[in-house]
Amino acid sequence: MAFSDFKTIEQVATMYNLATKKVRLFKGVAPIEIPEVILAQWELGLRLRKSSSPKYIACELLIAPVLMYAVSRHPQINMWLHEKTITFDQTLTGTPDYLFSYRSDPESYETFGYPLVTVGDAKKEDFQGGWAQTLAEMVTCRNLNGNDEIAVYGVVCTGNIWEFGMLKGNIFYQNDVSYSLGTSANLIIGILDSIFSEEVAAIHRLGLG
Repeated sequence: MAFSDFKTIEQVATMYNLATKKVRLFKGVAPIEIPEVILAQWELGLRLRKSSSPKYIACELLIAPVLMYAVSRHPQINMWLHEKTITFDQTLTGTPDYLFSYRSDPESYETFGYPLVTVGDAKKEDFQGGWAQTLAEMVTCRNLNGNDEIAVYGVVCTGNIWEFGMLKGNIFYQNDVSYSLGTSANLIIGILDSIFSEEVAAIHRLGLG
């Protein structure tokens, strides 16, 4: 059973005995100023993307550039683009659109450490299906980490609209607001920055880095 076979959050929650809560996860997060040249590139990407554009257009023009800018601030976070298959068992297996893992050596780009953040594209703006697949990926990451003290974050987005969630132990916390790249780019980067910072700090705090 691949990640894409999951269709609803409730299906994943029932299968893996998860509680689900909608909360405000990022109350104290400050926006991060983004260089004008990068903002201009994103704004152009928003204009160039058509309603009929295939999935890879949103990924290439919008999602990947945002994620790459965010991760550039964190040398101990590694980024995998459509290339890292993760498997826990026959049910939990597949390749996330984007996956971020911890690396103890900032120069080792081949290192796959603790998987910490998974990002999925909301195909045809289907956030329910996007979250089902991403939550299954989050459960896989949690199981691979083998430590409930390591939170796993998930992101589902269309390129323009971004949603966030966190799996800690057996509780899935879904952020109760979404953010638009067109109006909240600085805040989206601030949230991603806070997630990466928190994850690296947790790995070090637990003596796992």
